[in-house]
Amino acid sequence: TFNPIAVQTTQPNGAGLTVTNGSAGTGSGDIALVQPTGVLMINNGGATITNTANNGAIDLTTLAGNISVFGTVSTAGNGAVYMDAQTAGSNIVMEAASIVQSGATGTGTGLIDLKAANSIQLAQVRNNTASGVVNLTATGGDITDTNNATAGNNVTAFTLTAVAAQRIGVVLPGTIYAGPTNALETAVTNLKVTTTGAGVNEIAIDNQSALLLVPIIALNGGGASSAYVRNTGALDATGVVMTANNSYGLVSTTGALTLPNAAINVGTGSLNFQGFTDIVNLGAGAANRITAQNLLLRS
Repeated sequence: TFNPIAVQTTQPNGAGLTVTNGSAGTGSGDIALVQPTGVLMINNGGATITNTANNGAIDLTTLAGNISVFGTVSTAGNGAVYMDAQTAGSNIVMEAASIVQSGATGTGTGLIDLKAANSIQLAQVRNNTASGVVNLTATGGDITDTNNATAGNNVTAFTLTAVAAQRIGVVLPGTIYAGPTNALETAVTNLKVTTTGAGVNEIAIDNQSALLLVPIIALNGGGASSAYVRNTGALDATGVVMTANNSYGLVSTTGALTLPNAAINVGTGSLNFQGFTDIVNLGAGAANRITAQNLLLRS
C-alpha cells in the first residue's frame, strides 16, 4: 500500500511556494501540493515536478493565488494531472515552453483536468491521441495561447472539452473569414467548446487531425459573438446548434465539411463554410434552411 504524498505550505503574507522537483518513488502513490496563500510555482530553468509512480497522479491546488508553470509537470504510466486555482481572480499560467502531460512523453491516458476561477494561459498540454482526455475550465475568464505555435500544439489528446466565460482562443480583431487573431492550436479528434459569459464571446480553434468531430460549439453571449474552427482533415459538425446573431466559421482544409443536421438561422450573424472536397448536409431538407446576413460556401 502506498499513501499519497501531500505538501501543504503555511508561509505568511502570500510569500508563495516554489517546487522544483518531486517524486513518489516507484509505487502508485500520488503527489498533492496545496498552497493556501500566494502562488504555487513550478520553477523556471528546466525544473519539473514528476511523479515516477506507476499511474500515480499529480494534484496541484491553490486556495488564494495563481498556479504558475515554468517547467514540466509529468506523470508516469497513465497517471492523471489535476490543477485547481480556486479563488476568484486566480489563474493557471503556463510559460511558453512549459509542458503538462500524462505519461513521460505525453502518451499516457490519465485525465488532465485544469480548472481556474479566472483564466488559463496554455502552453503545451499533452495526452494520448487514441483515448486521452483533456478538460479545461476557466470559470471567470479566458482560455488563451501563450506559445503562439512556437513550441507545439496547445493541446494534444483524443478529446478536448473546454469551457470559459469569455474566450477560448482569440478571434477579434480577426474575422471568421480571414481567420482568428490567435487560435488555440490543437491535435484532437473530439472537440467540445462552450462559452458561458454575457457580452461578446469568442471561440478559435486550429486543429490537426484526419477527422475532427465537433458535437458542441456553444456561444452564450448575447449576439455579435464569433466561433471559428478549422481542421486539416474532415470536419464533422453534425450536432452543432448555431444561435441567433452570432457568426461561425467551419473550415476543412483538405477534407469534407459536414454541416449541422438542424436548420441554421443566425439572424444578423455571418457564416463561413468551407470544405476542400465537399460540403455535406445530412439533415432532410436542411440544406435549404440556412439563414444569415452573410454566407460564404466554398468547396
